Amino acid sequence: MDAEANELIQKLQMVEENLHGYLGQKQQAQANVLELESALEALVDAPNAYLIVGNIMVERPGETIKKDVEDRLERARLRVQSFEKQEAKLKQETERLQAEIMQKIKG
Repeated sequence: MDAEANELIQKLQMVEENLHGYLGQKQQAQANVLELESALEALVDAPNAYLIVGNIMVERPGETIKKDVEDRLERARLRVQSFEKQEAKLKQETERLQAEIMQKIKG
């Protein structure tokens, strides 16, 4: 193989490493979304709920905490969407590099 093909292979490996990193971060973000959705379900009819602040637990109106959880859930979902977009871009780049490498090897 020539130097150009080797360079493409190295670039492909870097893109795949980035992709794996994003996949891990996306999984963490998805777990966070599930956690927040579960918390939101628990707050549906709660007149009061407890919020952990540092090392203490503080009682707050359920609606106040519900609004906070809804806001956090929206940000978490946006974060997941961002990871999905980046993942799609990296997959496209991976496919492009693989095709280019195959052309170099064959031709």
